[in-house]
Amino acid sequence: MLIKEITDSSHRVTMITGDNPLTACHVASVLRFVEKHREVLILDEPHSSGRADDTTFQWKTVDGQTVFTSLGISEHFISSKKQKEFLSKYELCLTGAGLEHLWGEDKRLAMKLLPSVRVFARMSPKVRATSQRKGVNCLGISAKGDGCK
Repeated sequence: MLIKEITDSSHRVTMITGDNPLTACHVASVLRFVEKHREVLILDEPHSSGRADDTTFQWKTVDGQTVFTSLGISEHFISSKKQKEFLSKYELCLTGAGLEHLWGEDKRLAMKLLPSVRVFARMSPKVRATSQRKGVNCLGISAKGDGCK
């Protein structure tokens, strides 16, 4: 009931969790923290599958079909018109590793992107504390993980 009241109000909810990004994005979709008509782009650390395109950080949709590099994303944030157009198609999810990478690679882009991020996944307490010191201010709804009483 409370979650419905929040999502139906004028507030925008940002979810911060330690869960896997795919799980987090699914939960965010079910709870309507992200718009169902928009695809979610996730920035996560590269996975070593042996493929050449898995060696750098990339923004990928949940199904992995759409991929953007950080440069590709930054081109959509040059003007407010392009940014609005881009965000009408996509919701954003950052993992802890993705946040650290983004912050280290391009602080100006990070500051433009962060207000639009709806899901922070695989966020360890250390990364959460560091991100708060760096000025990431979000409304978070959290729950304890598996095994907590």
